[in-house]
Amino acid sequence: EGLSPLIREGDRLGLRQYFERYITPIHRQHIDHSKQLSRVQNTIIRNLLDVALGQAETWEGLTLDFAINGDLHIPADLELLLFETMSIFLDNARNALQGHIDGLLRIHFTGTAEAITIIIANTVADSIDISKLYSTSQRRGAHGHGLKRVREIVLHHAALEHYTYLAGQFGGHPIFVQHLKVSLQ
Repeated sequence: EGLSPLIREGDRLGLRQYFERYITPIHRQHIDHSKQLSRVQNTIIRNLLDVALGQAETWEGLTLDFAINGDLHIPADLELLLFETMSIFLDNARNALQGHIDGLLRIHFTGTAEAITIIIANTVADSIDISKLYSTSQRRGAHGHGLKRVREIVLHHAALEHYTYLAGQFGGHPIFVQHLKVSLQ
């Protein structure tokens, strides 16, 4: 049931219930995400996350698990590289979650004076052979797309470490994890 019939009928109780059920939780989630995003000091990274969260909030059946622990001060010389890397991770997650019912998207950041840890994880409908992810035979749109570029970035920057692994299940599907560590020392 939508808002139109409730408005036409002047059903104040129905409107209140609709807002409490559908609008208020989204508003609270948006406020929480905005507070967490304020911990990201780099505008380009904060904007990327804001867009990704906004898109994810519209996906029906998706459980969004977003957290930022600590303040994130990404060094200027790594900012564009992290933007590219995170864009690849988020695009792969979006592709894997399309049409996936009861999926999970986890975006976690932990910032300390020594390092920033980024975890972007999502459920996948099919099992993934991690040993083949970086091969050139990966088709566009599959989870391997872009991961070869991530490997190139990490190999040329000693401050970056990248791990790919499967970690448990959610809704009967494996959780695919991209773990990126940025050393700040």
